[in-house]
Amino acid sequence: MKIKYALLTTLLFLFATINASAQSYDNLWKQVKSAQNKDLPKTEISLCNEIIAKATKEKNTGQLFQAYFYRLNTQKDISEDSLYTQITDLEKWAKVEKSSINKMTLHTVLAHFYASYLSRNRYNMPTDKEGDVPGDIREWTKIQFYNATIKHIDASLSNLQLLHSTKNATYAPFTIQQWAGKYFDNDMLHIITNQDLSTLQTLKLNMDEFRKQAINKKTIQIYNDVINLYKQTGNESAMILCSLDKTNYQYTKKDSQY
Repeated sequence: MKIKYALLTTLLFLFATINASAQSYDNLWKQVKSAQNKDLPKTEISLCNEIIAKATKEKNTGQLFQAYFYRLNTQKDISEDSLYTQITDLEKWAKVEKSSINKMTLHTVLAHFYASYLSRNRYNMPTDKEGDVPGDIREWTKIQFYNATIKHIDASLSNLQLLHSTKNATYAPFTIQQWAGKYFDNDMLHIITNQDLSTLQTLKLNMDEFRKQAINKKTIQIYNDVINLYKQTGNESAMILCSLDKTNYQYTKKDSQY
């Protein structure tokens, strides 16, 4: 009887600990939201640091990514200059990250940041020339941003099979499971691909005609690669949906050449 009671007590303790851990994240994010509503960005950053420390210790990748990038955006709102340091840190993180799926996710985010920075600052950039890439991205040209964005998109899609076999719930709350996710087996592949395709269109808006055509070709190649992957894995719904998106892209982009 004592053994059963001890076992029951232990199980209750474990359930309470698990629930407390989950609630702890919820409570921290509620505090972040409250600080945001009160326009207290420094408090938001401090709370994100707490979440990052907790998630790192518990190896909760979804919470870690969510807090890290929330903090990055908040710091950027306070000072645009902080973005340069943050991008440098992200580049270092992507190089040393051991998890292949984490690494590909980081490459997707980096591609997005480079394309977004280019879009916001395109009128203040130096002439379009290649050559040595300055250490400070404020000295980069459009071509150098283009090269960096494409490099990271390629790296983010380096292992389509792994992206497909990884469920996006692994990265909650960084990834949000949408209703359409069920047609893609709720995998990370469709999330990473959609973000990369969106990044390419942001990049395309700021490029010359030659690179616009290159982006068109890369976009179609990504669609083809993903369609083939879903075909190989027998996911007919995902294959059809991606094929429809590809067809829509081909017929709506009047400046495309295929």
